[in-house]
Amino acid sequence: MKKNIRRTVVVTALVVTMAMPNFTFAAVATAKASEATATAPKTLTLEQAFAGLKDSPQMAYIEIQYNADKGAVAGYSEGASKAKENAEILGDNSGQLINETARDFSKNFTEPNKQARLNALNTSLTETYYGVKNVEAMANIAKENLDIAQSTYDQTALKYKLGKASKLDTLNAQNDLAKAKNTYQKAQDGLSQARMGFNIYMGYDLLHQVSLTSEVKEIALPTIKLEEAIAQAKANRLEIKGSEYQLKMAKVRASNYTAYPRSSATYLAGANAILGAETALKQSEPKVEMDVRTKYMTMKEKYSEVQAAKISVSNSKEVLRLTRLQYSNGITTLNTVKQAQLAYISSKSDEATALLDYNLAVQAFTYSYGYGTEAVSL
Repeated sequence: MKKNIRRTVVVTALVVTMAMPNFTFAAVATAKASEATATAPKTLTLEQAFAGLKDSPQMAYIEIQYNADKGAVAGYSEGASKAKENAEILGDNSGQLINETARDFSKNFTEPNKQARLNALNTSLTETYYGVKNVEAMANIAKENLDIAQSTYDQTALKYKLGKASKLDTLNAQNDLAKAKNTYQKAQDGLSQARMGFNIYMGYDLLHQVSLTSEVKEIALPTIKLEEAIAQAKANRLEIKGSEYQLKMAKVRASNYTAYPRSSATYLAGANAILGAETALKQSEPKVEMDVRTKYMTMKEKYSEVQAAKISVSNSKEVLRLTRLQYSNGITTLNTVKQAQLAYISSKSDEATALLDYNLAVQAFTYSYGYGTEAVSL
């Protein structure tokens, strides 16, 4: 009976509390969101964004994997100790060799594994951050296009009033202006969506307003020569180290089967494991070299695209200026102005895309001759 009375009192109190005008679950959620927004920055460089991920789920997962790698070292160490005890009793040290080999490799590559995962996270962040900046650039280009369309319409309307332009030209200029307004609105909507996606990635409130201050600009080409990058990649990349480890382990395991008949399934399994590991190792170096060469070529291609885009923007901007001047003097047609405007806006879009692709290509090439972006299995 007392339990029922207590339950009734608690439920009644909860109902009364929820009914109070100043208490709602939505208000609690809003308060939590406001707290998150209050701690989120108003301006953010790319470097600050990466530092801001230290408490993120992405970084927490990397720490989990890092601890798992350290746990593997401890596990192999324990296994080696137990195997050593058994070897002294049974006279068989094969288990000890296997565990010691795994322990030594795991100990040496726990930190490189973490760095490779951080490289992957940095790549993901850079793509996300610069992706927003690219959409922002496209929105700015759409605004410039709108301003040009507005100016052209105003100029055409004035010429029409002075009897120097046809009604058809005026209507076409008005249509172009309407299309430019619609394009700009779509660009603004796309930018809003990109910013919301970035906020989700960073763990901010969905509608948090943050200004991303690192610009997508032309950066210097890496000075390292291709052959040196390839040499460093062969010395550093974890794919090759992992293949070397698998071959070593295959040989250690197969050493237990030397007393078996050469035709036995056990002996053949060991021999096949060695052959497979040797093939994988033999292929790992050229695969890594191919990856470095491909990323180098991509980087150089994107650099050339940036240079071509810069020239195109400069030339098309001047062509547009001259064409508009000719139109104001009645020398050329509105359609020619429209074509010049389209060429200029298109060149600006191409330049923005080329800069984004180039920056990402430089980062990909730089990581290609370090540890890479893929951890090795321990």
